[in-house]
Parts: sequence; structure tokens; C-alpha cells
Amino acid sequence: SFFSIPLIFSLLVLSYDIVNVLFGEKWIGMVSIMRILCVYGLLRSIDSPLHELIKGTMKPKIIKYAALLNLLFLLISIYPLTKTFGAEGTAMAVLISLGLSEPLLHLNTFKKIKLPVSSFLKILYPQLSSGVIMMIMLYLSKLFIRGVSILSLIGIIVFGFLIYLLGIYILKKTLIRDIQDLIKTLFKKNDSAA
Repeated sequence: SFFSIPLIFSLLVLSYDIVNVLFGEKWIGMVSIMRILCVYGLLRSIDSPLHELIKGTMKPKIIKYAALLNLLFLLISIYPLTKTFGAEGTAMAVLISLGLSEPLLHLNTFKKIKLPVSSFLKILYPQLSSGVIMMIMLYLSKLFIRGVSILSLIGIIVFGFLIYLLGIYILKKTLIRDIQDLIKTLFKKNDSAA
């Protein structure tokens, strides 16, 4: 999630400009689909560490059940949303199915390993906060640039990534301490269960 979060936040802010510069005006319709899929990607990047945690501390079968639940929600929602909203509806169906199935998996996971949700969120805090700050700075920098070109897009993206890295650097001490606390908590829980 270290690299995916700034990439996703950059795409959320710059999707219109990226599509317009790289593909032209006729592809602008894909911007909303791109933004929906960015939110999906953000959720997946948050899910990845949790899935690894499940594989390491619990039965990996739970991931299979969550995938089946995700598929069920997708099958229920994809046709009506696609029929009503077209390609955007398909993207929404994918996002909704993930948004409904994964929280159930996460809550079950946190309950089984007796880990407070706040401990996990503390680890994501530096990346998410730095990403939000970066997103705001990207948006503000776009306001001062007239006529976006490939070079200005590259400059804006580099600027945003530097802002993100600065935020991570400032919050780094907290992040490392929170990761160490999470590992200690997990080992204490596993030792007491054995």
C-alpha cells in the first residue's frame, strides 16, 4: 500500500487530465469509471495486508469464503447496475461487491485474533493521511497550471509524490512504532493461545 495509495490518489485527482492528454477528448467518458476503479484499488490495497495476516494467523479458507461472498454480491448487482448505468454500473457493481464482502471478513478476522481495529488503522494512518495531503496539493497545483501537457502532468505527479514522501517521513517514527506494537500484540495473542 506504500506505493499504491499515492498512485490511486493521484489518479483520482488527475484522471481527467491524464485521459485528456494521453487519449484525447473522445475518451473523457472513461474518467468516472477510472475514479470508481481507483476507490476499488484503494480498498484492495488496504485488504492485501489483512489477507496476509489471515493466511499467517488463521485458516486461509476464510479468504475463500469471502471471495465467494464477493462473487455472490457481484452476481446480484452487476446486471441491474450495468443495465441502468452502462460501464459505470459494472464498475460500481465490482466496487459494491468488494465493499459488502470485505468488511465482514475484516470484522471476523479482528474478532478471531483479538486485535482491535484501531491497531490496524494506526498502521495505515501515515499512508492515508499523507495521501490525502498529497491529493489536496495536487488539486491546488492543478489550479495554477493552464493547459495541462504531458510535461506538466509529470511535474504535478512528481510534486505530489514528494509531498507524500515528506508526509511519510514526518510520520515514519509513529508508523514503525505502530508496526512493532501490532507484531507484539499478535505474538502475545498466539503465545497465549498455544
